[in-house]
Amino acid sequence: TSLWGIALPGASSCTRRWGILVTFLVLACGALCFSRFFHQTGPSWLDSWTLLQNVAAHPMVFILLQVLLRILRSELILDLLEHHIDCSKAQATSLRFRTKFQCICVWFLTLLASAATWGGYLPGFLHPDYIGALGNELPDHRFFFGLAHSFAYAFVLPI
Repeated sequence: TSLWGIALPGASSCTRRWGILVTFLVLACGALCFSRFFHQTGPSWLDSWTLLQNVAAHPMVFILLQVLLRILRSELILDLLEHHIDCSKAQATSLRFRTKFQCICVWFLTLLASAATWGGYLPGFLHPDYIGALGNELPDHRFFFGLAHSFAYAFVLPI
């Protein structure tokens, strides 16, 4: 959970800082997607409705993250972590196995979804129309547009 910016109670200060950074990355990614409304040309432009769905997803993810963090900081979860789960050793082993297996499944599905998105979006953002703008005498915003969106899709999206 810490990789996705969810610091459980008792997490280290480094993990808590990463959680704060992930919150800001989600907001910055939302701002980047919103900026595409002002650049409605080029190979990465889809249509207004698809872009509106992408932009609307960012506040949903941000609110979900905040609600989840509030739940994890609640007294009930703190009490659960302090007193542990009352179960037999066999049940604890089964619970740990199922938790690890489900986390591996989530990692795999995240990797598949990210790879599909990378294959669909990155060629548009790395297109010479954007990246080639650096070769002009005065590079315009298209180079930075393509670079920023490529970074967001390659590194922020899997988080």
